[in-house]
Amino acid sequence: MFIEFSTENWLILINTLGVLYMFYLLSRSTKALLKGSNVQFLGIILTLFTWFYIGTRPIHCYADTRLYTEMFLLVQSGEWSEMAVADSEWFWEKVQQFCIDNTTVENWLLVVAAFYVGGIAFACWRWMPRHYTLSILFAFTAFSFWSYSNNGIRQGMASSLVIAGLACVTPAVRHNWVKLLPCLVLAILGCGTHNSMYLLLAAGLAAFFIPNRKLPYYVWVVCLVLSPFLSSFFQAYIEDIISDQRVSYYNNSSYELFSRTGWRWDFILYSSVPVILGWYVEFKKKVADWNYTFMLSCYLYTNAAWMLINEVPYSNRYAYISWCLYPFLLAYPLSQLPIAKSQGVVAGLFLAGSMVFTLLF
Repeated sequence: MFIEFSTENWLILINTLGVLYMFYLLSRSTKALLKGSNVQFLGIILTLFTWFYIGTRPIHCYADTRLYTEMFLLVQSGEWSEMAVADSEWFWEKVQQFCIDNTTVENWLLVVAAFYVGGIAFACWRWMPRHYTLSILFAFTAFSFWSYSNNGIRQGMASSLVIAGLACVTPAVRHNWVKLLPCLVLAILGCGTHNSMYLLLAAGLAAFFIPNRKLPYYVWVVCLVLSPFLSSFFQAYIEDIISDQRVSYYNNSSYELFSRTGWRWDFILYSSVPVILGWYVEFKKKVADWNYTFMLSCYLYTNAAWMLINEVPYSNRYAYISWCLYPFLLAYPLSQLPIAKSQGVVAGLFLAGSMVFTLLF
């Protein structure tokens, strides 16, 4: 690797590019920004580089990468007969077994990275084709992106597959159910990679079949109010739905930032940014856009469910079911919808805020 693999080097690289693009945004008028960018090739180059950078990382870095590569090598050498995964997570098992039978562990990491980065890139292209570079920068500078590329890789791959499925959903699907097939296939593959994604799939179905802009906000607010009182009560029930034997691993871990118990007001504040922005766009500015309402509804439903168990250690694992949509909910209205007089400045400031938050936490 011509750039040594490390979190520090990645942050330096992506934030340098982010700052340069931020200055580009600051010079764009609202009309020019909404028209689209003429530097889309930069996003494509950045996507390919990111896939290669993550996919060629050392096999013994970070806990999740080390765990899965060791399991891969044990099965490939014949010391283990099969991978230790739940039967319901069949797609993850099939991908691993195919790579075990046909290639090396290094190439397997490239395959997993291709699913993870590729799903995000596909969603950016589907939802924001005229602003691909901006959207991919929001995605790559997001708080959770780096963590789930190396530590939490199965959930990262699963979320990318489901997001790619959600990005295929359009109003036209209602009139041609055949077009719904690729959406469901991608979502089911994601659920077959990590059980937690069934919650995001359920949210997508609710958002599609109940197209009510206000209802998801009501659900989110109600869960926010109930969260301090009912979080412990709902914890056991939600864990049965979205997790498995790894719950004990999450709940007994001691990583300081995410293992703290108690009501996570800091996560609530972080989660509320897309909600406040969504309310401003949809009800203050009265901008109606089907794609935005759909993805925002998915976020509100899944984030509401997380709030009911936000006291558990490692609750970021559960919050990520909604947080994986976070960068799209910032990039889409800032690049696609007329919501501010100096929208280039606003978009640049939001991008800067995303980078600063990631650096601080």
